[in-house]
Amino acid sequence: MNYTGWSINTGFLDGNLVPNDGYHYDEEALARHYGEALDAAIVPAFPGADITIRHQPGQGTVPFNCQTRADHDDMEDLDRLAQADEIVARIDDIHGEVYGAIDWDAFPA
Repeated sequence: MNYTGWSINTGFLDGNLVPNDGYHYDEEALARHYGEALDAAIVPAFPGADITIRHQPGQGTVPFNCQTRADHDDMEDLDRLAQADEIVARIDDIHGEVYGAIDWDAFPA
């Protein structure tokens, strides 16, 4: 499928990546790696889409500019709304897959 006409936005807060496991990690290197890995997973999954991945320092609730959303040039079509929900769900799955693949030993503080 081609996703031309779609704008996909997603992101994360750097501090939300760090697990509360008692160890210290290089948060900056971890965020850089996570962002690159997200890009490598999302871009080929949605060919033709305009994809933006944002991140910023902090921890807690992800601000609106980093939340996952999908918009199409023609969002008045009800099928597009359902497809947007499917895209957002898939992006959220990709976040989980990328996070689950992190080699924590590669990011000591």
